[in-house]
Amino acid sequence: FKTLMINMIILIAGDFAVGKDTFADELTTQMHYKGMDSHKILSKTTRNPRYKDENTHIFTDKLEYQIDFLDQQILAETQIANNYYWTTKKQFNHDYNIYVVDSKGVTDMEKTHHTCFKILIERPNNKKTPRTQRKRHTEWDNNIKYNYIINNDSTIENLKKQTQLVIKAIKQYEQDLQKIRDKKYDVLINHVLNNHLKNKNNKKGE
Repeated sequence: FKTLMINMIILIAGDFAVGKDTFADELTTQMHYKGMDSHKILSKTTRNPRYKDENTHIFTDKLEYQIDFLDQQILAETQIANNYYWTTKKQFNHDYNIYVVDSKGVTDMEKTHHTCFKILIERPNNKKTPRTQRKRHTEWDNNIKYNYIINNDSTIENLKKQTQLVIKAIKQYEQDLQKIRDKKYDVLINHVLNNHLKNKNNKKGE
């Protein structure tokens, strides 16, 4: 029998302060409203919270990083300003796992999950990285092919409108992947059946 695709990973990339987390939160909410089992993945990090009750990451220490590393649980990781950021395999246990990453994170995830749906959020060409964020500016890998690119005009309204278009694109992507998997499944079944009939005919001729 054929099964539907599960455990899709949706990667949201972009420069600092471009609206990745805002979009990820809105996408997670809108998918919930549509009955889709979505969950925003929070990276673990060794850095300290920037403000009281910050909930953008799972704040921990280097010992936990070392344990996850030795247990081969790390799925993606990066290092910024001497702090580690990483996620583990156990965190990706929903049908739609929404994960905010940098370009290295996209590359890491693609190595183990070739069917990630990749979203890039860009600033308009005339907008620069905010002055307070320029030290954290990220150089992007232009070789990465994204499934969907959002040109953020710095308004929350624009990002919210984009969520409906992205959900539609994700569903279409799922359907396309399922067609590919069904085709491969049919080829495999035909191969097995042909071998079975061949072996059966050979036995009759003996």
